[in-house]
Amino acid sequence: MINFKLYIGIFYPSFSIFKRLIILIYNLKSVLDVKKKDDLIYDLIFSEQALFTIDISEYIDDIYQYKEFVQEIKRILRKSKVKVSESDVVIGSRTVIWKLKVNK
Repeated sequence: MINFKLYIGIFYPSFSIFKRLIILIYNLKSVLDVKKKDDLIYDLIFSEQALFTIDISEYIDDIYQYKEFVQEIKRILRKSKVKVSESDVVIGSRTVIWKLKVNK
């Protein structure tokens, strides 16, 4: 009996290339998400703006993990001596919006 992966590799050599491409795209998306998150943190700390409306679904894949995202950002802001004076999370069917006011 021939192994299915071997069969796919022999008769469909592009399958392994396709699989590698999917892995590469997923890794690239993870890197881009981290960069977006870093840019958000930079803006929250150094921007003159005090009121922010953040669409959390732009920064995480699973919007139901928004609590962890909010806690992580608040922890980073606390370490940066930025106080969050107001924080409100509005949960929609496809997005989670975080409205916050910071004092620097």
